[in-house]
Amino acid sequence: MNKLVCILVALCLVPLANAQLGESVEISPLNISCGNDNCEPGENIYNCAVDCSQLSFNYRTNLVNPSVNPGTTNIYSFGITNLLSIFIVPRFQVRGDIADFMELSRDTVSVGPYGEEGIEITLSVPGTQPPGVFTGELVVKEEKSRDVVLPVRLTILSAVGIAPAIEVSALTKKIDVKEPLRIQQEIYTYETIPAIIDVNYKLIRTSDSFVLYDEMEAVDVNAAFFSIKDINLTIPEGADITGDYFVEVSMTYKGTSVTATDTFKVLKVFWTPLKRRIAFIVVLVLVSAVLVIFSVNKYRVWKKSKMRYIFPNYDLLPGDTERNFWIGQVAETKRKAFYDPKDLTTHMLVAGSTGSGKSVCASVFVEEALLHNIPVVIFDPTAQWTGFVKACNDPNLIKYYGQFGYKPEDARPFKGLLYKVEGPDVVIDFKKYMNPGEVTVFNLQGLKAGDYDVAVKNIIDTMFKVRWEESPDLKLVVVFDEVHRLLEKYGGTGGYKALEKACREFRKWGLGLVMASQVSADFKEAVAGNILTEVQLNTKSMEDISKIATKYGTEFSQRVTRQGIGVAMMQNPKYNNGKPWFVQVRPTLHSPHKISEEDLKLYTDYSAELSKVEAQMEAAKKKGKDISDIELELKLASGKLKEGHFKMAEIYIDSLKESILKL
Repeated sequence: MNKLVCILVALCLVPLANAQLGESVEISPLNISCGNDNCEPGENIYNCAVDCSQLSFNYRTNLVNPSVNPGTTNIYSFGITNLLSIFIVPRFQVRGDIADFMELSRDTVSVGPYGEEGIEITLSVPGTQPPGVFTGELVVKEEKSRDVVLPVRLTILSAVGIAPAIEVSALTKKIDVKEPLRIQQEIYTYETIPAIIDVNYKLIRTSDSFVLYDEMEAVDVNAAFFSIKDINLTIPEGADITGDYFVEVSMTYKGTSVTATDTFKVLKVFWTPLKRRIAFIVVLVLVSAVLVIFSVNKYRVWKKSKMRYIFPNYDLLPGDTERNFWIGQVAETKRKAFYDPKDLTTHMLVAGSTGSGKSVCASVFVEEALLHNIPVVIFDPTAQWTGFVKACNDPNLIKYYGQFGYKPEDARPFKGLLYKVEGPDVVIDFKKYMNPGEVTVFNLQGLKAGDYDVAVKNIIDTMFKVRWEESPDLKLVVVFDEVHRLLEKYGGTGGYKALEKACREFRKWGLGLVMASQVSADFKEAVAGNILTEVQLNTKSMEDISKIATKYGTEFSQRVTRQGIGVAMMQNPKYNNGKPWFVQVRPTLHSPHKISEEDLKLYTDYSAELSKVEAQMEAAKKKGKDISDIELELKLASGKLKEGHFKMAEIYIDSLKESILKL
């Protein structure tokens, strides 16, 4: 990259080198004096930066080459505009022959920040003054700026006795055969009355007097006339017009003929002024483009090294659809993050250290399932998931509601029942809990060490005994928390094998497993790659960090150790070209904490009572008894309990018991 920049800069200097060898470089066709260190009227930092780029002020004046008669007094203005945010004090000085005729109203002014001030210039010519041309300069000095030198040409007129005059200069001393010749001409008649004069222009080769150009032009002339003229060369077919030439400008005024000449060369050159300008612009653009690309790449590398997270390709992530789960925001952005519920049929593992927020993260997916009327069954060894039946009142979560468009009043519970599992011999009728949008939590907190492994095996065995219908869509979400307990190194025996089998088979029935664990490396190996969605929160596990570095690169493994609470690194081979992406998980609407022991006891006791009543009803039904009224009452009791209305649930349960006794 550095070599390319050097080559382009060298190319850029070629036309400038040619200019230093004697060829004129025309900077602006509008400013013939650009490059003379004077910022003259009509010049500015855009069309003549070489003269005007170091000024602390702009100026304007109507004193431009005045022509006056003897005995005349005129007043002109000179205005100053401050370009700085501080006071400036310009000083004025008149130099040269014109000093005898000019007087300044003051020789210094104080101009406030971005303010304007001005002086008056009195031009007075005595009546006895002979006609002629007088030159000089008006100089403006300011300590924070380069000097401004304004050339002034004063023409004193007379009706008689002064012969007309003409001056010409070739502004382009060397031109290509295809380029025009630019000349500057000055014509003086010293008359106040305008006149139309025929001016003749000729281009003559000095070696053989070959006339390349001959044209007569009518010019409207006042006392003094200044102009720039382009003469286009006419090349006779097959002729060689190169060589040394002189331009001849002549005119006749009131019987007096005057002529002026200047010399120039016609060459066949490659680096003409026009081509140099074009080449300079092209090379400047190329160099600028290279520098911009180089700088942008450098900035991106630096920015990427400073970013806490790595941004994904948003086009390769699940989109915003009515079906998809909204799980939060792409980390360090306001872009919403979504998840396709069909991906839960290939199961999910949420891993992270204690306190990293893995259970809260997993519960967001469960919330979204419930909001989309998908039933959820949770096996909870810590009783933390019982908070689903209570609205969130944790200020540490509610303070983030505004970031995700929630209000505190949006916090809500979810309909569900809580059951207490007393031993590892668990037999569950899953068909009973396929209620859309309802959550059922089985509290395994009371199981002894090792019993959790046995309970998970029995639960999965029970699920395999159910006659599920095949489904491409997600029909049920089953959550297992603390699944690292199933690994052999944590004391597990057969639970993880049952889980591995479930991950292979459950997909065809539309059953999705969500598993939360403190580690992912060993567990992932145990289920032989049948979990396609991995959600990794902050971890200090060297095995997990090493696995991420091996699979996705060190840039991801380094960031996992710096993840904030509630930030998850998600990966599914279907998305983002298989690379992980980071999500700031939204806060939960339900309480992420275990409910009180008193409420937990009420839920579990009433749930147990309803189970007994239901069993008695089934027995009575088999005996042929009419239990339709009792079934309606049972449904009402269950509904009140799911909503946390304990008093109403108790009333219905007592009534149900009485009805059962009467059967």
